[in-house]
Amino acid sequence: MTLTPDDIERQVFAQEFRGYDRNEVDQFLDRISEVVKDLVRERDALAGRVEAAERDAGARIAAAESRAADIEVRSGEALEAERLLKRTLVMAQRTADETVAEARAQADQTVAEARAQVEHALEEARASVDDAERRAADLVGEARARAEETLAEAYRQAEDLVGDARREADELLADARARALHERETSRAEAERVRRAVADLARFRDIYRDQVRAVIAEQLAMIERAGDIPELPRQLEDLAAVADPSSRTSPQNYRDLELELDDAGGAVVAADRSSRDH
Repeated sequence: MTLTPDDIERQVFAQEFRGYDRNEVDQFLDRISEVVKDLVRERDALAGRVEAAERDAGARIAAAESRAADIEVRSGEALEAERLLKRTLVMAQRTADETVAEARAQADQTVAEARAQVEHALEEARASVDDAERRAADLVGEARARAEETLAEAYRQAEDLVGDARREADELLADARARALHERETSRAEAERVRRAVADLARFRDIYRDQVRAVIAEQLAMIERAGDIPELPRQLEDLAAVADPSSRTSPQNYRDLELELDDAGGAVVAADRSSRDH
């Protein structure tokens, strides 16, 4: 395959990861192309010299033939002219052959040297590219291995973190449910206790109200029967003491008792609503 300077200039190498500097490779190929161009120019110059030698030999042959023709015309010198012509032709042909052979040999040597230099340069370039490809492949393999190891470690850490978070969340949820259940049971028990207390107070209030009404009705009946009795206020207090043996209950105390019963009823309703919410 013939290699030309244009082939060298148009040569393109594939790019690999972390290969050689493309600019340096291009500059190196440019230098090789210039060297080959110089060699081609030198070969062309030698070929021109060969053509000039051939033309000179042709001119010499033509001149010799012309002289031979003149000699042949001349009488008495035909034989000498023939010998001279033969010698001239032989010498001219020898000179032309030697010049052409020398020029061709020099041109062939120059082309061979140029081709050898180009092949050597290409071999070095190919070796450099192959080495760069091997190094790039090694680096890519190492990077891929490190990336896979890092990713695997990240997955392991993520799974550990997720497991810890799930366990902690389960513990917190179980604790929150236990506290909520305890608070709900406590609220229900408290609501039931208050409900019973309110019921007891309501029963006491009804009994107390019935007793007071009975005592008042009895006293009114006594007033109607007896008229104005001086001991009536003290007797009313005694009757009130009978209605509530633990204290002397006045109408104001009776109103306070009703307010306490209303507050207790509100507390029962709130406690019952809270237990339902939980």
